[in-house]
Amino acid sequence: MYEYAPTAFERFFSRLCFLLLCFLIFFSPLIFGGITPLPLFVIESVSFFLFFFLFLTRGLKRSFSSKKLPLGYLFLFLGLVLFQILPLPQRILAFLSPSTHALYAHLYTNLRGVGSLSIYPEATIFSLLQWLAYLAIFLSVIRLADSPVKIQRIAFVLVASGFLYAFYGILGSLHSLGVAFSTFTNRNHFSSFLQMLIPLGIACALTHKAFWGKSIFVFFTSVMMLGLLLSLSRAGKLCFFAVSILFFILLRIKIKIRNTVTLIVLLGLFLSFFIVAIGWKPIVRRLDTLASPLQVYNARFLAVKDSLMIYRDFPVWGTGLGTAGEIFQRYKTFNDAQTWRFIHNEPLQLLVETGVVGFLFVSIFFILYGMVVWKSWRANNSFFAVSITLGCMVGIAAGGLHSLLDFVFHVPAVAVVFTILLGLGWKSAQIGLVGQETPLKETDVLSPLFKILGGVTAIALFSAVLLFLWNRYHANQYFEKVANKEFNGSVVSNVVEYKRVLVQIDKAIAANPFKSEYYARKADLLSEPLVDREFLANLLRVDARFGRHRLAQEAGINYKTAIALNPTQASYHLKLGWLYATIDRDSFAREEFQKALILDPQNNKIEEYCARFLNNGK
Repeated sequence: MYEYAPTAFERFFSRLCFLLLCFLIFFSPLIFGGITPLPLFVIESVSFFLFFFLFLTRGLKRSFSSKKLPLGYLFLFLGLVLFQILPLPQRILAFLSPSTHALYAHLYTNLRGVGSLSIYPEATIFSLLQWLAYLAIFLSVIRLADSPVKIQRIAFVLVASGFLYAFYGILGSLHSLGVAFSTFTNRNHFSSFLQMLIPLGIACALTHKAFWGKSIFVFFTSVMMLGLLLSLSRAGKLCFFAVSILFFILLRIKIKIRNTVTLIVLLGLFLSFFIVAIGWKPIVRRLDTLASPLQVYNARFLAVKDSLMIYRDFPVWGTGLGTAGEIFQRYKTFNDAQTWRFIHNEPLQLLVETGVVGFLFVSIFFILYGMVVWKSWRANNSFFAVSITLGCMVGIAAGGLHSLLDFVFHVPAVAVVFTILLGLGWKSAQIGLVGQETPLKETDVLSPLFKILGGVTAIALFSAVLLFLWNRYHANQYFEKVANKEFNGSVVSNVVEYKRVLVQIDKAIAANPFKSEYYARKADLLSEPLVDREFLANLLRVDARFGRHRLAQEAGINYKTAIALNPTQASYHLKLGWLYATIDRDSFAREEFQKALILDPQNNKIEEYCARFLNNGK
């Protein structure tokens, strides 16, 4: 074996990968924290591009490291998720998950010969793609951060990103610009984003030898602290104070006090200046409500209790990754008109969605990861490695603690930062251990034939994944253009637009045939002329195929398809019941209304509508 020297081609792609990682760090929070389709598509695509480039340039070589990642448990978890969306014969499904089989049998009368453990496979696919993107980022950081210099660069980019978004949030808070949460849609998500970066900012200040460098990092960190305090997130502030105590306890274990005096003085000066400038009142707002936490978080506590009932019914395999929001309304015991898409407790939501099997796989990974990093950190004597690893560990702990009170990891910007900190903490803990100031050694031990086969396979797989992502995004674009279209039956020109909208919906379905929302929207459009005689007459003048019977039949088929894909959505059963009532099939309508009531018993609107029909016949 011989020490491998990177070629100019590999150096170019290494720089390109670093730029892609920087793009992810700065872009992911830019548009509502990445929760809308466009930024999510960009984040996932760039993540796979990043991993693909690193695989082609460095993945076909063997690198030497003193520790091995416990990735096997993550791969087992991903395998479980794939198993959840696999179509299974009803007998096998009934054996593996009796509650899932009973759910299908009760809610979908025309039960097919197969079914999946996931109650809504599209939601599971959606979440699986995000997990794969985060795994790609994690593995890419492990590959990229192979020297102290590169670790320092990635850490600087993270802290600079936190500073910029915190500064924007502060401006919005002080000037009432409506951006108090910066570019995020929720104060808790914004505060969680900053919580994870503040410890890293302090760590960067510790490792910088020059006074001006320390001052810059302390200033950045102070701005992030102020942004967090002004976000008015109660959970954010509580978690921040908890991890601050943890940070300085761990800091005292490995680093002498005299090495931190300058840092503490600078941090105190900056924060004091900011507090004097804006006053205490904006910072302590909403904290008085914590005097009665049971009242403040009552709905979340009840949601946790109700979620345990879901776990009781689906204990082993769960309901399917990403599906807790689809079934939660059925188990909700408190009167709340809001549709709960998340449980506000990430570990519990993971337990509900993937059962004890998936939860154990993820838990074992984090336990083994934490044990290795902790042991490496305790044995490390490098000031740089100790400081950066500490910043990453405490940042990870901050994200984990906040995840007990909110659905922070369902926000891509937060998940991206958490993932990068995982990779950065792993590498920084070990580089100091082996005393390496240069990249880890690599050897080119693979045969040319194996490289060619591996490269071709990687290109084919990567192309298929990108095409899949593009089709899903394109389908959503078709749908968004026509999702809220309304038609006036008295205007004949609307008929042409109506036909165009149906074509757009069909394109969305063709691009992503697994999403129930598209079929439900098409059924809504087909049902609209059934209650508007003038509109129906105009349709018939243009196209004789738009007869009342055919419209009702096609609408029914699409509602049933939506239910087959996502049987726990109460609104689909309600609309199908309305359709049956419109064409005088009252017994079928009554059956669907009763299912809607079972699926969302605390929804007053559904209850009132169904009560009118069930009590009066219609």
